Amino acid sequence: MSETKSLDFDKVLQHIGPLGKWQWIQSFWMFLVGISAGVGAVTFAFTAYEPNYRCIMPECNENISNTVYNTSESIKALTLLYPKVSIEEAGKQCYRFKSASCGNYSNNLPRERCPNSELVFDASVVSSSIVKDLDMVCDKAYQRPIFSSLYSVGMLIGAFVIGFASDTLGRRKALVLAISCLGISGVLIAFNTNKIIFVLLRILIGMGGNGSALVAFVSSAESGLPQHKVFLMFVPGMGFQVGEFIYAIAAYFIRDWIPLQLATCIPIVVMVLLYFVVPESCRWLISQGRTEEAKKILNKRAKINNFAGPIPDHIFQSDDEQSTKTNDRLTFGQSLGAIGE
Repeated sequence: MSETKSLDFDKVLQHIGPLGKWQWIQSFWMFLVGISAGVGAVTFAFTAYEPNYRCIMPECNENISNTVYNTSESIKALTLLYPKVSIEEAGKQCYRFKSASCGNYSNNLPRERCPNSELVFDASVVSSSIVKDLDMVCDKAYQRPIFSSLYSVGMLIGAFVIGFASDTLGRRKALVLAISCLGISGVLIAFNTNKIIFVLLRILIGMGGNGSALVAFVSSAESGLPQHKVFLMFVPGMGFQVGEFIYAIAAYFIRDWIPLQLATCIPIVVMVLLYFVVPESCRWLISQGRTEEAKKILNKRAKINNFAGPIPDHIFQSDDEQSTKTNDRLTFGQSLGAIGE
């Protein structure tokens, strides 16, 4: 086949079928990417659930091994969990009466903060939580919203990093990079007990989650005709919502945050295999001057769409100067900007 100086991608799509079997297969893969991104976006809301907690009362023969949160009213009163105790609501569960005897207290007794190592947590909702394991309670409770916001920091960084990778390496490699970042960081965070490393992993999860979603949107938009752009982008967007729903269902049945994290993130790691089944964006290849590679992918697409024989050369050739704009460098930002048009 002779070398083509310019290639009218939209013209080829019209010829082989813009919404055939190949497009549905491609949309299915982008739907799975959307699910992965949706899972990554909501993990912290469930794994970092903040359970109720109170002080352990040694005066009542309580210790860390034999204590449950829901106990007698007298013990709860000793730990300042009753409204009749005059203390600020925000810090109530972190205080107890000092020098009180079991079942015998007075509002005139001084208060003291109970050490974090002497807290008992309510296990009726979740059996474990990041909040408990990483000690985000009492005077360290402010850390939880900070760690939660790190996902947004990662989203911002990921838009630049993954966007740059998408322009230089291609949509497919950028997608695999983002998915790997999301999945591997999600698995590693389940085994981490260091808060500094936790910060880095939360940022990487944000980078991977947002980056994979953006690449999925762009790849979907670039794979079809302009009039089909809204529908094609709706597919990964719907996958994102499904991913959030799936994670909520999983969290209902898995009440321990580590198994929950692993059960939902290990499948994301497997998604790196998309590199071997998702072809590169033809529009990106054409914009890089790699028209022969784009033609091979389009011929495979035509075969899947039951188009008889290879695509004729005259279909690949641009008819006018206007259509050669496809050969201009197509950046990630331009594709995102075109999405809203």
